[in-house]
Amino acid sequence: MGVGVQIVERWILARLRHQVFFSLAELNHCIRTLVTELNEHRLRHALVTVCENFNGDITILHENRALGYEKYADGPEPIPLDDEKSVHERVDNARFDLRSKYYVKPAADHPWMTRRTQSSDDVKPPKLPRKKLGPDTAQK
Repeated sequence: MGVGVQIVERWILARLRHQVFFSLAELNHCIRTLVTELNEHRLRHALVTVCENFNGDITILHENRALGYEKYADGPEPIPLDDEKSVHERVDNARFDLRSKYYVKPAADHPWMTRRTQSSDDVKPPKLPRKKLGPDTAQK
């Protein structure tokens, strides 16, 4: 409870910090209006009941109390969402297309594939050319 009071206190003081009051009644009036505004913010995560009758009239109830609301103009129809199966299929197809486009797998009899997989001998590293001896380098 203490932290909640501290949050409200800081919010009210932040809103009033640049104002000058000449009477206590004026300050109390501003605090009272801010508290009612804060109580309206409390509704952000509250559960409400939306009732629509056959005539199209809408009533919004919170704790058995009717609330005021504004109805915004209806926009265009939303784009229908794909179901999970079609999304997975499209992703799999895209992966396959990318794999086949950029990845070339060598044939089974290609030397890269057969060097280690088909030979039973130990694979020796390739012989590298020796460094040429020049006039500045002496043989050890």
